[in-house]
Amino acid sequence: MNRENIKILEYTALLAIFALCAYFFFSFRFSSYKQFLVIVFSAFSYVIWGTIHHLIRVRLYWHIIYEYILIAVLVVLLFAFSLNIL
Repeated sequence: MNRENIKILEYTALLAIFALCAYFFFSFRFSSYKQFLVIVFSAFSYVIWGTIHHLIRVRLYWHIIYEYILIAVLVVLLFAFSLNIL
């Protein structure tokens, strides 16, 4: 596979993960706790995806991983407060 096909495959996988999480988020609209679990799973998946993405490109550094973790934590906290989990 050439670089362009790998890039398309990577971003398609990310889109599929977020689409699946969005489906489950709206499916569990009557359960804030289950919605929160979906958000935690999607944030964790985002960090894993980002790590693999940069590992493939040989650009994986700690500050990049920290950035993905920070964004994931901020999203989880945002949803935790908006869903009245915290």
